[in-house]
Amino acid sequence: MRSEEEIKSFIFAFFSFLKNKLPEDILKKVSNHALSVSPSKAFRDATSIAMLYGVKTIDPKVSIALSKFARWISVLARDYGKQNAEKFLHNQLFLSCYTNMQPQKISQKNSSTKIIIQKDRNHKISVNTGTYVFGDYEAVGRFRASEILSRVDFDIDPIFALDMFYTFYLINTAMKKDSTHREFFEELLKSDEVKQIRMSTVADEILSYAVTIKFLEEFKERIENMDKDSKARIINALENWDKADKESKEESIKLIIESIEDVKKEMKNLEKMKILIDSAGVGHLLSFDAKLDTVLSEYKNIDVEKILKLAKVFGDILESDEKIEGLDEYEGFVRIDDFWEDLMLIPAMELMDDDDTFYYKYATGEIVKYDVKAKKTLKSFTVLVDKSGSMSNNQKTEWSRAVTLALLMWAKEKGADISMFFFDDSPHKELIEFDEIWHWIMKVRCEGGTNIDKALTRVENRDVVVIITDGQDKVTFEKPDNMTLISVMINGNNITLKRISDAYLSVDPTIEGFIQITKKIKESVKDKT
Repeated sequence: MRSEEEIKSFIFAFFSFLKNKLPEDILKKVSNHALSVSPSKAFRDATSIAMLYGVKTIDPKVSIALSKFARWISVLARDYGKQNAEKFLHNQLFLSCYTNMQPQKISQKNSSTKIIIQKDRNHKISVNTGTYVFGDYEAVGRFRASEILSRVDFDIDPIFALDMFYTFYLINTAMKKDSTHREFFEELLKSDEVKQIRMSTVADEILSYAVTIKFLEEFKERIENMDKDSKARIINALENWDKADKESKEESIKLIIESIEDVKKEMKNLEKMKILIDSAGVGHLLSFDAKLDTVLSEYKNIDVEKILKLAKVFGDILESDEKIEGLDEYEGFVRIDDFWEDLMLIPAMELMDDDDTFYYKYATGEIVKYDVKAKKTLKSFTVLVDKSGSMSNNQKTEWSRAVTLALLMWAKEKGADISMFFFDDSPHKELIEFDEIWHWIMKVRCEGGTNIDKALTRVENRDVVVIITDGQDKVTFEKPDNMTLISVMINGNNITLKRISDAYLSVDPTIEGFIQITKKIKESVKDKT
């Protein structure tokens, strides 16, 4: 069951989008109906109620957002009480909109008001204005600015950071006539550097975030290398652009363009990493944060590119001899070429893009969608991966982790549960969530000794276990009769491990080696019920 705060946050998110699209009295009528019916009925009835009370036409995106808004209100009433839900709607949502979500954190500096950001992932900010007509400066804007500035240790106005993001992201860059920074961003958009970067970043949220973060890092470095007076002059010009003198403006633009030029040099790497993530099939499984970390190359200890390329090959091998199933393969929503069905799989953040950006992303296949839920066709299984010092050979490290990643993605597609442990002298924590597994695969160093007994003892109650190791230590573990143990031995032989294994495969860390183990693993985890 979702927490009460989480459900309320969903309702807030949809409300922020809908309150500028539909009259408030329509939203109230939909909300009141949702309080008294089931979530599924609330979802189905929302658009009909809006049209019944005078909405003549309704955009598909608005219709789906309204339906989801109603559904979450119904869920809140069902799980936490109708009276509680009514109080939330009438005392918080409709009376104060977003004013209760997060107070502003203000400091006075040189008699100008500035919002200060703490370097804290969960810190929310209040953004009240901005430059772009189609930029969101409410809930989604607060999230985006917080996401950017939590990754850059730079005390700068979040509205400036957010406007830089929209400079790269928005298709339609129309600006507000009364914006104090309009002249600044018009100059920026005329530059060849920004034009070239926008060819890759327009309507691409991950790349737009990455470029904005990289830009702020470069800009910060340049600012910090300036003398005190020059630094103060640049910062003051950016914060008070309409009052800055011509010389300060020119100096600021020059510094910004130089920072963007440096980012442009990194564009190929940023694009390549994003393409690798998507082509390897992990893009839709990773959370936003993990995907952004990977594109920004936050994982320094391992060759991420090599692992992703191997995982893509291994994933293709796993799927190569399986026929394409029909629509009955899936429970719930299916991915069919139907606009309305697609919209039902799209989360709130995507719906809140301006129309030009949303439909462009939809047409180009860049839009994020929830995963469909596949019927379970595999048994759940556990993977044990050796991370001892002897596995530090790059080929062994990359191969074992690419195998694990491919198995995990394959299992997810088949509706199976999979968990994993890294082990050395002893097993480490159990990893279940995809993001957590991804993080460990990309960050954990190979070091320590090898104790296969301890690793197997930790999972002795599991039905199917795959162990990947090069360990030569003596195994005395007695395998339970109900456990199926598949042992993958890299470049070696362990007779004591072979003795207790249902399938024992000695392989080289190559593509051919993966092909060898594929058949045995498939046979062992196939659900025949």
